[in-house]
Amino acid sequence: MPINTLFFDAVGTLFALREPVGQTYARLGAEHGWLAEPDHLEAAFRANFQVLGRPAYSFYREADQAEVAWWRELVQATFLSATARASGDIEACFQALFQHYARAEAWQLYPETEEVLEAVSSRYRCFIASNFDKRLPPLLEELGIAHHFQDCLHSSRLGASKPSPAFFEGALLAASARAQDTLHVGDDPKLDQEAATTAGIASVHLMRPQTSLWSVLQALA
Repeated sequence: MPINTLFFDAVGTLFALREPVGQTYARLGAEHGWLAEPDHLEAAFRANFQVLGRPAYSFYREADQAEVAWWRELVQATFLSATARASGDIEACFQALFQHYARAEAWQLYPETEEVLEAVSSRYRCFIASNFDKRLPPLLEELGIAHHFQDCLHSSRLGASKPSPAFFEGALLAASARAQDTLHVGDDPKLDQEAATTAGIASVHLMRPQTSLWSVLQALA
C-alpha cells in the first residue's frame, strides 16, 4: 500500500533553537541569582539530559505532571553540575526557562520547513510525533505551521516517549493509521530512525546540515 500518513518529529526536524542552551540558561539564570558560564551550563545540560533518561509517566496521575517534574529536575541538576553560584530562587529560574521554551521567540524554523510542509500537507495526512510536551501545540501555532497537521501527538499526550514502542503504538492509534502506510521523519538515529523501524514504520533520517526536509519529497517521489 502507498504511504498516506506522515509523522514529523519537531525539534531538529522542523525547527531549532535560536541560541545554544548554555547561553539561554546563563542569561535567565543570572536574572534569578544563578551564575555560571554558558559553556559549563551547556556541558552540564547535555550530561544530565542523558543521565535522567525520560519522564517516569507511570509515577504521576497526569503525564504532563511527569514532564514538568522531569524538566524541573534537569534544570536544577544542570545549574548544580555547572558549579553555579546561587543566591536566588531555583524554582523561579526553572519557571522562567520552562516558559521561555514555550514561546516562538526561543525557536526558529528551518529555511525549507514551510515550503515542504505546504507541499506534503495537501497530499498526505500529516501529524506531529514528538518527545516534546503539552507546550508544543500552542508553540506550533505561534510558529505558524500548526495548520499543516491534523493533530499533534506528543509524549505528554501519549504517556510515552520515543524510543519506547508504546509511543508509536499510541501515535498510530491516535492517528487511525497503519504502520505500513506511514512514513516517519526525524533527525535522531535512535529516537526516530531506529524506533520507527522497530515499530514497522518506514523513516526518513535527516542528518543536518548534510540533508534537509527536501529528503521527504525525494522519498515520496
